[in-house]
Amino acid sequence: MASFDEWKQRRQRPQATITLAAAPGLSVELEAVENRIAAMDAGGMLDKPEGLEELEAEAARIRQDIEESGVTFVFESMGAPRWRSLVAQHPPTDEQRKGRGFPYNHESVELQTEVIRQSLADPSMNDADFDEFLSSLSQGEFNALWSVAHGVNVGGGGSPEALTATAPRSSSPRRRT
Repeated sequence: MASFDEWKQRRQRPQATITLAAAPGLSVELEAVENRIAAMDAGGMLDKPEGLEELEAEAARIRQDIEESGVTFVFESMGAPRWRSLVAQHPPTDEQRKGRGFPYNHESVELQTEVIRQSLADPSMNDADFDEFLSSLSQGEFNALWSVAHGVNVGGGGSPEALTATAPRSSSPRRRT
């Protein structure tokens, strides 16, 4: 097992990526094909339904087109202290607090925009470029970016194996010396 100093040297903040197509129609087209595939798979048939292979090939082609024409955005966790400070500026509404006990207003567009801005690691943008970029997005694209930026900050940002913890060997509290 690594020492804490070794861990600190190797530590990387959780990251997540998303690729936005240059032509948003590709994303819509992919979603439609994936929905048709899901509907075919939902039947629980042992044999592949007729037409499934063609739809899977179509989905693969569209994904390739998105990769070739799009831009990949890398989001990195801003770290727990910065996250807590940011969400503290956006308290939940009474309805959010009562309903599901949200600790912040996750529907605040200002919060969503700041989480995207502060978590975007690549490509690098100045404020004017970022504002221009945001104004070019559809609501669906904005929501997709928010989902990834939010997830990298509140989740582990990696495989479940990376989050594996070992249970304490003793139930008695450890004392610091």
